[in-house]
Amino acid sequence: MRPAPSWAHDVDGPDDCQRSLRDFGDAPENIPAYIGVVGHFPTCLSPSAPGTLEFKCGPISSNPGLTGYVVHTTPVTGIHYWLGCSASAAPLGIDSEGDGKVNSTGAGNPSACSATTIADCTENAFGLTFGQDECYGDDDAGLAAPPVLHTCSNSTVTFRAYSCSPVAIQVHLNILIDLNHDGDWNDNVYCNLPGGCAFEWAVKNAVITLLPGCNTITSPAFLVGSNAVESWMRISISDQAVNDDFPWAGSATMAGGELQGGETEDYPLTILADIGGCPNGYNDFGDAPENLPAYPSGVLGHFPTCIEPSAPGAAEQTCTTGDPPPGPTGYVEHTTLATDQTKVSLGCGDPLAAGLAVDGEADGKVNLTGAGNPSNCQPAVITDATETAFGGMIFGQDEKFGDADAGVDPVTFAAFTPATVSFKTFVCGPSVDGYLNILVDMNEDGDWNDSFLCGTQCANEWAVRNAPLALPSGCLAHTSPSFLIGPRGGHGWMRVSVTLQPVPPDFEWNGSASLPGGAFQGGETEDYPVEIAPPSCDISYRDFGDAPEGFPATSTFIGNYPTCTAGIAPAGGQEIECGAALSTAPPSGAMAGFVEHIVTATSPYHFWFGCGPNPAFGVDDESDGKSSFGGPHSQCGEIPVDCIESTFGLNFGQDECYGDGDAGLASPVAFRACSTATLRYRTYACDHPQEAYLNVLVDWSQDGDWNDNIICGPIGAGGRCAPEWVVKNVKVTLNAGCNSYTTPQFQVGHKTGNTWMRMTLTADPVPDDFPWNGSLSTPNHAFNAGETEDYPVTIYSPTTDVGFVAPSTGTWFAAPAPNPGVRSTLLRFGLASETRVSLTVYDLFGRRIAGLADGVYAAGPHAIEWDYRNASGLRV
Repeated sequence: MRPAPSWAHDVDGPDDCQRSLRDFGDAPENIPAYIGVVGHFPTCLSPSAPGTLEFKCGPISSNPGLTGYVVHTTPVTGIHYWLGCSASAAPLGIDSEGDGKVNSTGAGNPSACSATTIADCTENAFGLTFGQDECYGDDDAGLAAPPVLHTCSNSTVTFRAYSCSPVAIQVHLNILIDLNHDGDWNDNVYCNLPGGCAFEWAVKNAVITLLPGCNTITSPAFLVGSNAVESWMRISISDQAVNDDFPWAGSATMAGGELQGGETEDYPLTILADIGGCPNGYNDFGDAPENLPAYPSGVLGHFPTCIEPSAPGAAEQTCTTGDPPPGPTGYVEHTTLATDQTKVSLGCGDPLAAGLAVDGEADGKVNLTGAGNPSNCQPAVITDATETAFGGMIFGQDEKFGDADAGVDPVTFAAFTPATVSFKTFVCGPSVDGYLNILVDMNEDGDWNDSFLCGTQCANEWAVRNAPLALPSGCLAHTSPSFLIGPRGGHGWMRVSVTLQPVPPDFEWNGSASLPGGAFQGGETEDYPVEIAPPSCDISYRDFGDAPEGFPATSTFIGNYPTCTAGIAPAGGQEIECGAALSTAPPSGAMAGFVEHIVTATSPYHFWFGCGPNPAFGVDDESDGKSSFGGPHSQCGEIPVDCIESTFGLNFGQDECYGDGDAGLASPVAFRACSTATLRYRTYACDHPQEAYLNVLVDWSQDGDWNDNIICGPIGAGGRCAPEWVVKNVKVTLNAGCNSYTTPQFQVGHKTGNTWMRMTLTADPVPDDFPWNGSLSTPNHAFNAGETEDYPVTIYSPTTDVGFVAPSTGTWFAAPAPNPGVRSTLLRFGLASETRVSLTVYDLFGRRIAGLADGVYAAGPHAIEWDYRNASGLRV
């Protein structure tokens, strides 16, 4: 039984730029190259019988002798380059071998050249099996797919090559093609039309330039012979020009028997009969659901597919695009005329006989009943393929993943994660320049009109917009530009369109309908169901608080908050002016503890504050508290802080600051003295809803600890009690993903000024000594889930608030109060939805004085206090 196809990798791994290299060819030698034809291609160190020399014109190679071999050597100190560009970030793409790797049994088996040399991949071609060093599409291969060669036509070969050199280098390119199916590369054949000799040495010692990194190179043009046959092709790049016996002796007669630098790769291919130009013209449409259920939820698709317009989709735009709002859903059509010199399709058809992979249709092909049934767009149009998706839904389409005429590779996206799409194009005729557009429904609402905020970054359903795309003749594999997937996991539909002109700004809902004639000239569109996975939550981390411990928390007091594992500050005292103490009192002489969260990758709990650009990484790993008095390293140890919070005229190094992507609070917090208040905060819970316990501490007394109860009003006169443990062990259910929540209402203390607040999420209730001892008294001295965040906050006088009533909804901005002010003024605003806010103070001459806000703020009311200091901390 013939082995299944397998793919090779650079088996010796990175870094190929730093090691000595030794590479051989892998075309058949002394084994069948085709059924009934033995190969005489120079591959193995041991010589074998010579091939023949058959020519119609003067030969450009010497008379063949015993078949040689080709070997490239690159010393550690040499210039390293090779064929192919690995997808890996580390330079790799060539592995060293002791002899040619080729056999008739496939990957993992000994080479016909040497029993100790093992083939890396399996290439099935011509009804035979070949084990080789690399095969089409491997991550170490220079060719992703067979080049398309037609008899008696001028052709090129496009390949990729990688150079480790920091500067451009020049190397020699040689290409050999067996044009007469006789198992050697020594011959030439004659073409009556256009008239001339086609040499099996198709490209001889051409000098090409390799830039640093990955290069896509198109060879010089050459004439293909008159025989439509199975063939083998060799591509070699080397430092020096090769000898005239290269087609049969390889490098055997070079100095030392080897080529310096570079690599050789060998591939099977089929030379196609001349088609007298490209096939006849055709019309192509999309095939995504329109006006029928697109998902198991029953949501109707509003994807522009059918000529007959249907109801419009919606536009949920978190980010501004400037695109026109959706109207009735249009369609996408590509018109290719028989007289077009160049025709372009997605996909390359048969793997060893590539060609245009597109058929003509009169309307979009899509239904819910599968292949062979009428399209929902028009009963006379019959669907070609059945795509089963989303747990059992059936869609009839024009093509499905894996079809011979499908141009897009299967893909699974992940929420909050950059993505690319791999696809192939086939160009019949001269090379052209085109455009790539990709649409992805990221919120399962049946349209491509939306955009989403992922932290501070935008994810647009129009994921790739009019990206320039080089379209060389023949079959070529491409990778799209990277784009960001939105915040929601689930089902989606994706459209990939290749056009020869930019698409219009209403493309996502109107397709080509607004163009003159209603169609693109050339190209193709394909549509596919896709899945969007939630971001991986299998992460481990340690998290600590970051409030000041052992240094000034404001200009008036030292912070004794439990942050550092070393216990560098006293635990503070306990002042109970009212009510019962919510925490145990610190023993005499006790030092402040610390709060630590330890979460493993296998933990059942993964939740934290904030929703960063990728919320699965909204919490980072640390070995101690990150807290400093403005310096780059924490007071808890030589640990770099992540951000600097400038407030109170001071600077604090912290783990996260207001508005950061990993912060639970989007904007600075200010409380009105002796009022009641709530906090709006953001969390991220992975995979599924999770129960957590919320604790909030605020130092109302401004004495550097969170142990007290403060009264609003004279002591003993029945005033309102304001415990510093403002929220204690309140159970909250955190829904999966990024969500905003509001704390229970709590009483604010009477003392105005600046102070510090702690917010903590845990899987279990915290102990009663939490305000001064943190997690120190728990098992393992740590909580097993969640996160702690600390923030500077301001308490302002109620007199500045007289007469102000905040609007209950909408977006608003209140007048500064008090105005004029003596020490500070409060700036209030409200947002109808989460959005980016910039708040800047300028003087009368337009000069910038201070920046008060610049970040993403949650929906709802906000207040920012300005203490009349400029960016340098000086009062103005």
